[in-house]
Amino acid sequence: MRAKTSDIFVYEISSHQLQSLKKSPYIAVFLNLYPDHLDYYKNFKEYCQAKESIASYQTKKDYFIYNSEQKLLREIAKKSEAKKIAFNIKKIKNLEKIIARKEIPLKGDFNLLNILAATLVGKIFNISSEKIRRAIRSFKPMPHRLEFVGKYKGIEFYNDSFATIPQATTAAIDALGKKVKTLILGGSSKREIDFPILAKKILKSKIENLILFPYTGKKIWKEVLNFKKGNQDLPKSFFVSSMAEAVKTAYGCTKKGSICLLSPASASFSIFRNYKE
Repeated sequence: MRAKTSDIFVYEISSHQLQSLKKSPYIAVFLNLYPDHLDYYKNFKEYCQAKESIASYQTKKDYFIYNSEQKLLREIAKKSEAKKIAFNIKKIKNLEKIIARKEIPLKGDFNLLNILAATLVGKIFNISSEKIRRAIRSFKPMPHRLEFVGKYKGIEFYNDSFATIPQATTAAIDALGKKVKTLILGGSSKREIDFPILAKKILKSKIENLILFPYTGKKIWKEVLNFKKGNQDLPKSFFVSSMAEAVKTAYGCTKKGSICLLSPASASFSIFRNYKE
């Protein structure tokens, strides 16, 4: 089957694919930029350079849609010759003109930003608001991304194993709210990735149980201890070495009516082949 000139192709491109790119897309969408894959790149700067390629070869005929809340993305936008379209949390009201929040099948402000960026692409192609609304309403959440697994003995279980950086896990905690009482996290270590933001979020959210995998589990727990203030309550810590042990522990320590969230904040390669396993 041959592509026609009118066909539109949508790609999700990794940093590894971007680093050798010699042509940028007609529409580039940049949602966020955090330290990642630092087991491969020399440092965060080199990782950023790889990601920048998405806009490096754009022309004045192209579009660059970016999250203006992030300074790094604002800097990349300045370098691009494309037409710039910024979005941020303050512009969520523009999304609500198309669809009510209660109709959106995804949880969390970060997903609202993702959807907002997608609507901006739709508008470039003159897609009607009604068609965009229907597409959002019918969207099925992806596996391993804040996925509701089920409810057992009064406990709700969510699988967010695709969350391999601390920022993704903090976003998941925010999305599910105060019902998160048990958090399963930890994995292999990546250079230059630290956990202060996550530790603060865990303490502020009053999560009661941390079930921790090697190797970063110990590092995360150390950060939680470092940020504890005075008589502030600490979550209970459980160090485990298998998913079976983690699930068994979760059943034993999680209260009925609350949520157990698997969101590693780390790569999976300590005891698992990948985030799916």
